[in-house]
Amino acid sequence: GKTRTAVEKARIEVRSFDENSPYRVLFLSFSNAAIYRLLSSANIVFSRHEKHYLKFMTFHSCAADILRNYGRFVGLPNKIKIMNTLEEKFIAFEKGWTNLDKDYYEKLQTLAKTEGLLAFSVLIDFAIKLFTFCNNISEIIGRKYKMIIVDEFQDSSEEQWKLLKLLGQNSQVIAFGDPNQIIYSSMHSATRRRFEEFKKWKQIEETSFSSTNFRCKDDEILLFANCLLNATPYNKVENS
Repeated sequence: GKTRTAVEKARIEVRSFDENSPYRVLFLSFSNAAIYRLLSSANIVFSRHEKHYLKFMTFHSCAADILRNYGRFVGLPNKIKIMNTLEEKFIAFEKGWTNLDKDYYEKLQTLAKTEGLLAFSVLIDFAIKLFTFCNNISEIIGRKYKMIIVDEFQDSSEEQWKLLKLLGQNSQVIAFGDPNQIIYSSMHSATRRRFEEFKKWKQIEETSFSSTNFRCKDDEILLFANCLLNATPYNKVENS
């Protein structure tokens, strides 16, 4: 599958590193569940020493990590607290705000700068601003993360896509995704366009595994799934 292929690609990269290499391989995805699957697969493939060269983060946790180190350049205090969505709602209720207010996100940004309380919903926005204001941040990231691997690319949001383009300016970026597996149907057209944008961004060719499957004999599952997606008859009925 995509996840195992991503982990194997990272394994090849890590084993090319010198003993004291400063480089790391960054795994990114849109959700904690996706990151957990990557981590579980990596635990099988990598030795304890090799795992030292890996970093697993969601887009939001990556943004938080960057802001903890460099947030002062966009007006954040040295010490910041990342609020989860429940804490954000509680603070908003306490202050009489609602997300229907036109200036709701401006209020959250002001809260972050004045009190160091950084809401989950503005994390990536702050990180994007940081890259915009400080051009050398992408160089620093590139020196740390030689390779960035994005899993479940089809489910990344427009905001996360913007962050990835800034993160990966000086790194090798590999995206694994399947437009037929999009979770949110409202993102369907945007996601298909993003696959094309990615190829233009890194000037690369797409590698398709749509006709390859190692999970069952004779690619039976794959054939059936493609017939279902394409609304074509499935005539092979051997062994149930």
